Amino acid sequence: MPTLVAPVGTTQVVAVLGDLAWFGSATGNITLAALISPAGAERLNSYLAQTVRKNVVAISFVAFSYDANRERYYTACKSYQGAAPPGAPTGAGPGPGDARPIFGSIATMGTNLSLVVDPEPMVLPGSSAKCFMFRVGLAPVATAELQLIQTQRSEADRLMLGGGSQPVSQGAAPAARPPRPGRPRRRRRGRRRARRTRPA
Repeated sequence: MPTLVAPVGTTQVVAVLGDLAWFGSATGNITLAALISPAGAERLNSYLAQTVRKNVVAISFVAFSYDANRERYYTACKSYQGAAPPGAPTGAGPGPGDARPIFGSIATMGTNLSLVVDPEPMVLPGSSAKCFMFRVGLAPVATAELQLIQTQRSEADRLMLGGGSQPVSQGAAPAARPPRPGRPRRRRRGRRRARRTRPA
C-alpha cells in the first residue's frame, strides 16, 4: 500500500471545496459548494442581510485528483488567470496550489442572490469540529483580458479554458471542430446493369 503524500502542505483556506460545476461556456455560470467554519458562515449571513452589497467577488480554488499508476496527486482543476473588472475587490493573492484568483459576480435567481448557507451545522466524521455547507453561483463579468481555468486529466494533459476562446490543449493538437448540424448526406450508390446472356 503506497504512502499518500498530501498535494499541498498546511495552508490557510476560506473553505474546503466539495463540488464545482461549469460547462466550459464563456457565458456560463460557475457553481461552487464548499464547507466553511462557523465564523465564515456568520460573515456570509451578515452579507446577505445587507441591503446594499458589492456583487463582484474574487475567488481562487484548486481541486486535486489521484493518479493510481504514478501513485501521486495532480492538479485536476484550478483557477489559473484572472482579470479584475471595475469595482473588483483588491488584495486577493494566490490560493493553495498556486491558484490565482478569478473574478465574477454572484449570480441571481430572480431577485435573490445565488448564495445559500445551510442553517444547520454538520460535524465532520472523526472530528468534533462543526462546519456549514454553502453554495454560490458566479456569473461572468466583462474584463479586459481572458480569465482562464486549468483542467487536467493527468500530470501531462492540461487544458486551458477561457472566456470567448476555443479550448487549446497544451502539448497536444487543438480539438477538432464539431460537425455542423443538418441532414446527413446520402451516399449515391451506382447502379449495376446485369448483362443478359443468350443461350448457345
